[in-house]
Amino acid sequence: MRKKTIQNITLGISMLLFLISLSQNIVKTARGSEPSAILALLLGWVCPLIWMANPILISSWISFKKQPKNAIIGSFLSSLISLSFLGYKEIMINEAGHTDKIVSLLYGYWLWLFSSIVLFIGGLISFFVKESNNDITT
Repeated sequence: MRKKTIQNITLGISMLLFLISLSQNIVKTARGSEPSAILALLLGWVCPLIWMANPILISSWISFKKQPKNAIIGSFLSSLISLSFLGYKEIMINEAGHTDKIVSLLYGYWLWLFSSIVLFIGGLISFFVKESNNDITT
């Protein structure tokens, strides 16, 4: 498979997972609240540190084809930050700073996490794939 094809597929899947995640809820809390991913993205107050994974992921998308090493590092950092959310026991549920216990992680979180992981793994694969003369089509 050609390097550019791998990059295009990787970038497309990562972006698609991210976009789909925005239509989902991220967690279920003890009081039954299920904050949406789009709300968490737009407001950032749900978990400010974890929110930083978003601009890192977006910058990795932008640099993916022209600066693959930067994109690999960025997507790795984004994945680590996203994974660190697994250690959270509570989440802020409103602007007043009230928190609630996290009961379960929902599809929005997992899709968001996988968007970073896919970019990281695809970046590694495409980085180590060598272009060959056989890949050129006429």
